[in-house]
Amino acid sequence: MALPGSGTISVGDIQIELGIGEGDPGYDNFGFDQARDGDYGAINQCSTYKPPSSGSISLSDWWGYDHTQACSASYGLYTADEYYCDGNDCEFVTSSVLVAFELPFSPNYAKFYGLQAGGFYYSLIEEVFTGPGAICDASPNFTNCDSWCTV
Repeated sequence: MALPGSGTISVGDIQIELGIGEGDPGYDNFGFDQARDGDYGAINQCSTYKPPSSGSISLSDWWGYDHTQACSASYGLYTADEYYCDGNDCEFVTSSVLVAFELPFSPNYAKFYGLQAGGFYYSLIEEVFTGPGAICDASPNFTNCDSWCTV
């Protein structure tokens, strides 16, 4: 459970968020610098709010820190030629469809990619976008990004 985003927090609140219990290093002699530097366990780099990586630290620098927050997925968006493959042959269907792959992804422009079992395959042409939070519908014959959604 994340620390509150404002108001009063205590060293004990930070210790609980970091999972520091009685008898653990940092329980009796907790230090902000040591906590920030990962001496009691790595700081969650996916937390939206976290203490600064350098400089002095105060209690308020921990507001909103979430030790268990998951990272957002990142996607690479590519234009591609679409083919229908029946197991023996691949037939060209259309060009410039948009497909998305979760990163890390290293495209091989000489390879066909199937996004689901059977059916359509894609030959990548170029990368359009790479980043968190955006993915296009990669359904057959999808030709624009009008239905982007966030993840």
